Formats: sequence, C-alpha cells, structure tokens
Amino acid sequence: MHVLLAVLFLLSAMPAAATELRLLTWADYIAPAVLETFRRETGIRVTVDPVVSITGMREKLRADPGAYDLINPPDYDIPQLARDGLLEPIDAFRMPGYANILDGWRSPPYDRKNEWSVPFHWGTTSLVVDTAVWSGPLDSIALLFDPPDALRDKVGFLVGAEETMRLALLHLGLPQCTTDPDHLDRALALVRPLLARERIYTISDAVEALSGDRIAVGIAWNGDALRARERKPSLRYVYPAEGLIIWSDALAVPRGARNRAAALRFIDFILRPENAALQSNFSRYANAVRGSDAWMEPDLLSAPEVIVPSHVRIRSFRTCDSEQLALYARIWDPVLLELAR
Repeated sequence: MHVLLAVLFLLSAMPAAATELRLLTWADYIAPAVLETFRRETGIRVTVDPVVSITGMREKLRADPGAYDLINPPDYDIPQLARDGLLEPIDAFRMPGYANILDGWRSPPYDRKNEWSVPFHWGTTSLVVDTAVWSGPLDSIALLFDPPDALRDKVGFLVGAEETMRLALLHLGLPQCTTDPDHLDRALALVRPLLARERIYTISDAVEALSGDRIAVGIAWNGDALRARERKPSLRYVYPAEGLIIWSDALAVPRGARNRAAALRFIDFILRPENAALQSNFSRYANAVRGSDAWMEPDLLSAPEVIVPSHVRIRSFRTCDSEQLALYARIWDPVLLELAR
C-alpha cells in the first residue's frame, strides 16, 4: 500500500519532468550528500541560494517569491507567510513520507494541518563557554550578560536579533516575546556595552568564531556548538537555569514556484529516514523523522548539545511571532550598522 501511495503521489506531483530545483536556505546548512543523492535518484539538480539572516531571507522572498521553488523558513514565519499569500499549499498529509513525521511534530501550532509546511530541523539556542578560560559554574545566562573578568572581553554574539534579544530578556526576568518598549530598551542597554565588531558572527562563520581565540563565551545554536566542540574540545554547551530557546525550521513552497512538483518531491525525499539522517549527520541538528536514528552517527545520538538533560524543561513551540521578531530586528540592526562603521 505504501508503494502504491508513493507512485500515485509522484504521478500527480510530476505532470512534467523537472530538472532544476531552486532552494532558498541558510548558508552551509544543506548537506551536499543530500543534494547529490536527490540528483542521482530523480535527475533534479538543486541550486542553493544561501542567506545568513532571517532579514535576508524575508527580503529575497518578498522581492520575488517565484524566484524559488522551495524555502527553509523558521517555524514562526510560516503563519505570516501564509497570511500574506506567499506560500503554496502542499497538503503534506497526502505525501507518503508524512507517516514518518514524529507524532509530536505533526500538526504543530504554527501549521495545524501541515497545509503549508513540514518540519525540517529542530534545536536549541544557548551559550558556548570555553572551559580552558572559565572553570567556574556553567548554569546561567549571566556568563554572557554579566561575565566574570576571565570572560569579559571575550563575549560573542550572533548577528541575528532573535537570539540576543530573547536571551537578554530571559536574563532580565522578562518575557522572551514582547513588544513593550521599556522591556526592549532594557534588553538593548544590557547588550550594547558588550558588543565588539570582531566578535559578531553569522551562520556562515559561527563555528570558526566559537572555536577560535577571540571568543570564550558566545551565543550558539546547538548544532554549531557541537561542530565547534569537535574542533575545540574545551567548549561546553550551557543549559541555563533561566531557560533557553527552542526552535524549529520548515520546508515550504513559495507562491508561483515554477518547479512546484520538484519541490514536493524533495520534501517527500527528506521525510524518508535515511535521507533525514544524512542531513542531520551533516548539520548536527535533530530532525523530526521517525526511524532516522538508525542511520545517524553514534556521536550525534549521544552528543550533549543534542541530548537535552532530563532536568532541563523544554517547552516546545514557545516561539515569538514574526511581528515581534521583526520589531527586535528593527531595534537591533541599526546597532550593528553603527558598530560596523
């Protein structure tokens, strides 16, 4: 029955042969082996257009949605993109691979019917600390925002507004998601004195920055934290008592995609456990596909950056909405521009 469903799906999705798929995604994110395996299997070559910030992704998508066949937005952007008419419905429940999505990731709050998207990766955002520089407790966001003397001039930040502003608000005991001007002013005032141009990094150079000598404590996504530790074993990923950020991203098809059928084929391809594992082994992030752990590398399955300790409370899908985070960017981006002058 599963084979029959797969044949019917592919026949309906592929009215004409496609040879190209244009993907808008994060820099250094998609495994080359995934793209090559997909090409060998389908004859479809994937062209990747990388971005390093959510602002960059939004600008490219809104300027010309039809320029791409597949996009890789954060989960919180899916509802707004759908409301703005920038997505094509994909009705993921019709795909053969839909049955492979873990129960906790089907019908998520941001896309209850999986009408617009399927989950891709999920992870956490916290701090990385170099224990060769700091040998004290590793249990608080204060290591970043009120650093001890050993760390004071070695604090690093991601270029995106979401990570810094949300963690700063957590440190201040304020809601992670807010539009209160006083809250945001307090968060920005906390961060501003700690900023240095040479210690700001993007998704493209985060691993290099965290494993280098300039930064001894910095914000990191857990997959990048793992990749940095593989280069520099003294690094540790922190699970702060104040909390951390949990996130996920998705695969979706933009409105007017010229190769929609190829995009649907790629989505179903990545929902197969062996392909999801191939991607996770490269990115070092967990995925939402049942059975993929059978193909995942053992060190990834046991990595402290990926396996959340039992005492840490994780509240899935507690994300800010896109309007709140756009406000964070409008406050944060001018500060970085001023810093760059």
